[in-house]
Amino acid sequence: MTELEKYLGDYRSTAKMNDLVWTSFGQHTDSVQFLKAHRDWVEENSWGYGDRAFHYMWYVLLRDDVLNRPNPKLLEIVISIF
Repeated sequence: MTELEKYLGDYRSTAKMNDLVWTSFGQHTDSVQFLKAHRDWVEENSWGYGDRAFHYMWYVLLRDDVLNRPNPKLLEIVISIF
């Protein structure tokens, strides 16, 4: 069972559960060296948006699902307002 499957299997849509997942994902971001380094850079340079937890959420989604597909396709949309 992947970590993503465990989170999805245990998940219930409650404020308490959402807070637990958000806190856990934020802490896990710091446990993966390249995620921590990237998120620290994003925050230090005021780039991007969202919370620290989003970095880990996308890491888990990609690692445990998307990149395990036979022919994954990814699209990043960047909006620049200058």
